[in-house]
Amino acid sequence: MTPGAEVESRKPGHYVVIGASWGGISALRRLAAALPPDFGATILVAQHIGAQPSQLAEMLDRAGPLDAVWATQGARMLPGTIYVAPPDRHLLVEGNHLRLSAGPKENHARPAIDPLLRSAAIAHRARCIGVILTGSLDDGTAGLDAVKRCGGTAVVQDPADAEQAEMPRSAIESVYVDHIVPLDDIAPLLSALVSRTVPESSMDVPSVDIPQTVLQEAEMLKGDRIMNRLAALASLRRLPVRTAAGRYSRCGRRRRCAIDVIRDMRTRCEAWPPPRAKTRRPPCGRPCGRWAKGK
Repeated sequence: MTPGAEVESRKPGHYVVIGASWGGISALRRLAAALPPDFGATILVAQHIGAQPSQLAEMLDRAGPLDAVWATQGARMLPGTIYVAPPDRHLLVEGNHLRLSAGPKENHARPAIDPLLRSAAIAHRARCIGVILTGSLDDGTAGLDAVKRCGGTAVVQDPADAEQAEMPRSAIESVYVDHIVPLDDIAPLLSALVSRTVPESSMDVPSVDIPQTVLQEAEMLKGDRIMNRLAALASLRRLPVRTAAGRYSRCGRRRRCAIDVIRDMRTRCEAWPPPRAKTRRPPCGRPCGRWAKGK
């Protein structure tokens, strides 16, 4: 059989999408080591690594029997391979190919977990298995909810077993989770889940309608006409500027906007200045008296 024919014959049945934050590198290495060499699904990983250089893909490649690589723009996904979101880029799924986005941070992170889960849920519906591991705050909760709304399966690490319980606990409290298991039990569970036969029709006809807000959020990270896409979701309003002293004031020159929260939408704007920032200059770069006084 030629290599091309072999690739065509290995069409994946499932897509396992894993999100992790604080404590995630150790958890991902343990999970990669426990997966069998004949694991038949494509695995996608979003770990909060920020913009700094990382060796996560190489670490996962050495940890277990499956190939682990950095996700690249336009790459075709293959079963039995782990694709890792690279630094400072959201990893998205479009059909059977990968897309990288430098779009707005979500939950103060890029790469973030929600965009990956959301795009995979829309693309593969009942074939998508979302997994939330250890981490702080609540990234992954909205994405896992999208997985469930699109007919997929939700798996969460037991908070009592996680190094940081906030992220798993948030998912459990907000989403109807199918499986809550310790880390050591996730690999056997995933092997059992991906062995199930999913009807081919589930790719085209989901068991439930995909919410319009989920589709619009996914479209927003494609990088073009972001403000137009925001305006379609909610009305825009100006944000107050946060001063170094922690107080809020209005800056008439501020250009950033936030969206009003509607239904299950979330704001994506980050607090400014960032923690430990020493400068008192506003984002527009031109101090004004009202801002400087912190009123």
